[in-house]
Amino acid sequence: MNNPKARSMKWETHNDEPTMTDQAGAGDTDINLIVKRYGVYGQAPGGASQPLYGDFADMPDNLADAFRLMRSRPELINQLPEQLRGIPLEELITLTDAELAARLTTPAPPPAPTPATPAPGA
Repeated sequence: MNNPKARSMKWETHNDEPTMTDQAGAGDTDINLIVKRYGVYGQAPGGASQPLYGDFADMPDNLADAFRLMRSRPELINQLPEQLRGIPLEELITLTDAELAARLTTPAPPPAPTPATPAPGA
């Protein structure tokens, strides 16, 4: 629009329909209420949890590479040590280093049975 008069015109609309907007979180996003709560409690709203960081340098850059990675999953699982192959991937990624080390240590072999010694005089 190159017409300066058209840009300065005001348009008014009326909507008599009931709103379909969910107002459940309206108080959490109203800046006036947020500032008022900050003045009362002295703490900004939001989660108190630590932010999470990750190294995503090896993540695929596009969808085709992501599909190739998903298709290579069985081969990657076969590269895991035998003790870890039966663990579901969702559980495996939540294990700590100590838990992984405990799963990787092979249990000590049971002691060899001692031969029965014959009783004297038998």
